Amino acid sequence: MFSLLYEKRPELEAVVKSRLIAVQGDLSLDNLGIDPTVRKQITEDLDIIINSAASINFRDHLLDALKTNYYGAVRILELAHECKHLQVLSHISTAFVGSNYPNNSRLNEKIQDDLCKDDWEV
Repeated sequence: MFSLLYEKRPELEAVVKSRLIAVQGDLSLDNLGIDPTVRKQITEDLDIIINSAASINFRDHLLDALKTNYYGAVRILELAHECKHLQVLSHISTAFVGSNYPNNSRLNEKIQDDLCKDDWEV
């Protein structure tokens, strides 16, 4: 994730590694399943949240997918609101595209006119 940044600004690698902390939790649990002592430290010190946690198993039962992907994102947002020094919340979404393009085709991040039907809201 940071390789391009380190290529352009190699001096930042040591800074990021000294400040970056992975936190174990569970998106489906209240308070993200984070230990209360750790959560207190997070809310006091954290200035950036990068959330890429989600389930990409599209065969999950709908309720399980909602617990993880929807309510998990809501819980991350709740944590963000508690953080006293938060400057950035970056949420990396998981999504897929159903199309008539061949497998492994590259689509630009724009609405593809030929995929939109007249009755779809864009």
